[in-house]
Amino acid sequence: MLYFGKERILTSSDGSGMKWNLLDGTADFRDAIHPYDSPIETNVKSPYGNRCFHGEKAWNYMAFPVKLIEGKTYCFSLSIRFANTAHYDMRGYDGDEVQFIKPHLFTDLSKVPVNEWLRPYAIFKAKKTTTYNMAISPADSIKADYGDYMLVEGDIPAEWNYSLKDFRKLVGGVNSPFIYRYSPELEVA
Repeated sequence: MLYFGKERILTSSDGSGMKWNLLDGTADFRDAIHPYDSPIETNVKSPYGNRCFHGEKAWNYMAFPVKLIEGKTYCFSLSIRFANTAHYDMRGYDGDEVQFIKPHLFTDLSKVPVNEWLRPYAIFKAKKTTTYNMAISPADSIKADYGDYMLVEGDIPAEWNYSLKDFRKLVGGVNSPFIYRYSPELEVA
């Protein structure tokens, strides 16, 4: 597979560590839901250049729905910048059952730096096969900007990337399991 980078044409061997995001719409929160108090839209851009939301109240967050398979291991990460410190959890919930996930980095919240972008992650196993809503969730009122949600299968956090569905939309809305274009000068599959 070929990808066009900023400097040159990239092949699949250049991106051998690349993982597709399992969450759709994370660049602009297009597919996100807000089950409680709505976060505030902001002009702040994340470290990856994506749209961010700002939260100031308890339970003030955006979540992304995704179907997870029971027993599989997943790694959830995001970018967040705190204006002050408080208690935060990463969570996946399905309406009946809440799965709190202790994030790496937040073991001692008194030492979490403020006004700096952080990339916490959490590794967990799905408790059952169902649709979970992935989010970071404050139990206290706190001011924070967040974005760049990323969910991958496995126990290693990944840099933010588009989902395969989002990528297909970016390259022209191909509605096929295969992205293929042929011209006499170039063949891309």
